[in-house]
Amino acid sequence: MIIRSNLHSKGSYIIGFLPIFLHDLHSKSEPTMRIDVQNICLYTFLITALVGCRGCSCTPSKTILLEKIEHEVQLDSENTAKIQLEHLKRKKMGFTFKFKKHGGKATYAIQYNLKLNDRPYRKAIFEHDAAKTDSVQQYRNDISLEISADQQHLLVKHLGKPIDVYHILPTGVPFSTTFEKVDLKKNIAAFKQQTLQKPEDLLTAYVAKMETEEQFSNNLYIKETLDAQEGICPLDKNLLELVGKPLADYYFTKQGRISYLCTHDKAWRTRAMKKVYRFVGEASRAKHPMPKETFQNATGAVNLFVHGLADQMDKRAIERLVLPQYPLYPYAAEIYKLEHHRTLRKNEARSIEKNCKKILTNHSFREELANEKLSADAAVEFLIQYRDDKNIKAFEEMITAIFQKEILLLDLKNIESEIFFPYDSRFSKEEQAIILSKAKNVSQKLDKKQENFHLKSFLKRFEVKEKETPT
Repeated sequence: MIIRSNLHSKGSYIIGFLPIFLHDLHSKSEPTMRIDVQNICLYTFLITALVGCRGCSCTPSKTILLEKIEHEVQLDSENTAKIQLEHLKRKKMGFTFKFKKHGGKATYAIQYNLKLNDRPYRKAIFEHDAAKTDSVQQYRNDISLEISADQQHLLVKHLGKPIDVYHILPTGVPFSTTFEKVDLKKNIAAFKQQTLQKPEDLLTAYVAKMETEEQFSNNLYIKETLDAQEGICPLDKNLLELVGKPLADYYFTKQGRISYLCTHDKAWRTRAMKKVYRFVGEASRAKHPMPKETFQNATGAVNLFVHGLADQMDKRAIERLVLPQYPLYPYAAEIYKLEHHRTLRKNEARSIEKNCKKILTNHSFREELANEKLSADAAVEFLIQYRDDKNIKAFEEMITAIFQKEILLLDLKNIESEIFFPYDSRFSKEEQAIILSKAKNVSQKLDKKQENFHLKSFLKRFEVKEKETPT
């Protein structure tokens, strides 16, 4: 399947419209003109805002490092930290989207980075607004650090005020589990009272909260910590209980991680394999719509299978459970993609074909799926590639299902790559006639705001041919 996205900007249209608008304004009668003059500021603001937003979204922001220093802090007899200060400037952010951090609106900022012993830097432990003329030297001593007695936690202060608590695993950058202000207050209090849990337990609890990778910006740094874990560690067992959570699944996608665990931790391997069989089995028996927990468990189980357990398990046993669900669920697509030139069994092919037709024809069913666009796109690809080219009636039913207004509005890329692009080479003359007829029919049902780019381009090919054909 080919997934692309297109960005269409209307900034140039707005700019071109402005002279016309002003010309019309001068040509109006005096009373009407008086009313429009009162509103011209509103029009100007809206036009400027849209153009400004266009510039912000289409031009990537750029961070310029103006100055940098670092200084060393002795935490205790065994641990040394370095604080790096950077004076930054953000450019091309748009007039309403300037650099904002900790409530500030300045274009310039001071960023503090933390390095513990010989580990990599943990970027941006704190930032604040700055002026263009500021020097990093004047902020040199503003950040202070305090390490816990067990050497597993760091309290970070700015101008003497606690701002965050970082936790230290055997390897990787220190990480923060701060998700909301209430979490920060609890962690600071627990640090002072020496009651903080072990870092691996805090990280496990954090991962359990994350329903999406985008839920909290701190996940970028959590991933750095997860990436750095080596050998056998407590997170292996802890995160196995959270498969289906995005950060837990991310942990087990590291190249060679699962294979290493299977070789060096037989108990983990046995438990992981049992989970895969159990979760994909439960999903295969679930009724639509699938319960959220069942879907999440199956997603995590397939992630384990695809990234290492497939070499330890009976592949066909898992495929027999999952393939009949393709392309209803993203995890079924992961199993399907494992072999690009697979040979489907008849019962699997029939089940998939049934799913594909239901996705395209039952709109309420499709809308309840986890990713209706991905499922519909895969349905188009499968039905075209596995079609019976001798059954013209079945082909017409399939094309009718694809060329519906609701399906065209999804802007499926496989309609282009599987039908429009290979139109002349893949399909017979009779099939071509059916495609063209259905394409013209659905085009008439789409208004200008709903126009499909690929459909419009496809039909234009025939407009040119009709003009060139002599009468």
